[in-house]
Amino acid sequence: MKRVLGSVVIVALAAATAVAGHPAKKQAKFSGTLVDVACATEQAQKLKLDFSEKHDKKCNTKAVCAKSGYALLTTDNKVLKFDAGGNEQACKLLAETSKESDLKATVTGMVQGDTIEVATLTLD
Repeated sequence: MKRVLGSVVIVALAAATAVAGHPAKKQAKFSGTLVDVACATEQAQKLKLDFSEKHDKKCNTKAVCAKSGYALLTTDNKVLKFDAGGNEQACKLLAETSKESDLKATVTGMVQGDTIEVATLTLD
């Protein structure tokens, strides 16, 4: 019994040391337009600069568009796809907002590749 307890303590200390040895990733803040991934990817490739102002809530909430997930289209035409939690937040915001177009948003989170782990999402 003492060996098992001693082993558990050693494993716990090793895990705590490993976590403490790695600095926490920093969250960053991004601004742009809330869009669905299907439309954003297509439009960003065409470099349609007026897309973000013209893309509306009606398109964002179409079944096929909503199914593709949501993203932030930045002012420099980068598409930051949301993680699952961010998609849930986007659905909720779209359902609650009275805005129909020009869905400017601010996202705070950590970026990994072309995906952002969304901590906060607000419509401006």
